Amino acid sequence: MRLDFRTALALALGCTIAFAPRLGADDDPVIVRAIPDLAAGTLTISGSNLDPHGALHVLLNGLSLPITSQSQTTVVVPLPPSVLATPGTYLLIVGHGREHARHDDDFAEFDVTIGGAGAIGPAGPQGPTGPQGLPGPQGPQGIQGPTGAAGAAGSAGAAGAAGATGATGPTGAQGAAGPAGATGATGAQGPQGATGANGTNGTNGANGATGATGATGATGATGATGGAGVITQVTGSLSCTPGNLLGSQCSMNVVASCPAGTALAGCFYSPSTFCNDGSDVAAAVAPIGNVCVVDYVHGFGQCGRFTMTLTATATCLGSQ
Repeated sequence: MRLDFRTALALALGCTIAFAPRLGADDDPVIVRAIPDLAAGTLTISGSNLDPHGALHVLLNGLSLPITSQSQTTVVVPLPPSVLATPGTYLLIVGHGREHARHDDDFAEFDVTIGGAGAIGPAGPQGPTGPQGLPGPQGPQGIQGPTGAAGAAGSAGAAGAAGATGATGPTGAQGAAGPAGATGATGAQGPQGATGANGTNGTNGANGATGATGATGATGATGATGGAGVITQVTGSLSCTPGNLLGSQCSMNVVASCPAGTALAGCFYSPSTFCNDGSDVAAAVAPIGNVCVVDYVHGFGQCGRFTMTLTATATCLGSQ
């Protein structure tokens, strides 16, 4: 059972306390994941700024835990028998500086589920529709698709209007002799006429109507692969469902790796569904070498309990 440590602490201090980690300090601790080992009775905390040279404090539902192993990115603490005997979701706080029982130093919070989950309770009433979120940034331009298949030949167009009479062309070459005509009947002897003047050459006839458009030719063969500048997008995805208690969380570590011979040029992510009540948080989005890594925490908040699928996309630039 999850103890309401935040409410108890607020009543004890007689004020309203915001338990979100403070932003803007480069040395504030960050928790990415917390994994319990029930067989060993330990809790392994992973993140950043877990400075091994400074005083670090770990609380679990207000109970101070001793540190058995510590580095910049990992801290290991033992789980008390009372926690191992009581499955549930606990509030984990990691801070450095002064004792942070009153939250007066640099610290980070994380909900961690220890032990098996109970039976699923009845569905709660549907919450009100949240406000419209801000438009997301425009995604990168997709790569050009292959050339489509040749279209069917179009129907013949209507005959165009007759063009204007063209200028007189040059005299054409003499045509081949035509076949001999049938012998006509002998006519009566006419009187001899005067010799007539030579006539002028006749003008060329008008241009004929434009013929129908021919069919589209077949698609040419695919060209050779170009050099540097070819963009490839690679995706990876994971799904998770938080526990059945309001405020429960689950975490995902999604990886998208660029293929050999390419370089990572961009790293972004997209959740299948997003609740704008602060229960969903991208803990870290970072390129590591040739790999896009996204750590994401999905919670059971005002939008209800549902399974989320998170997709990470790596934009890869082809090599020379």
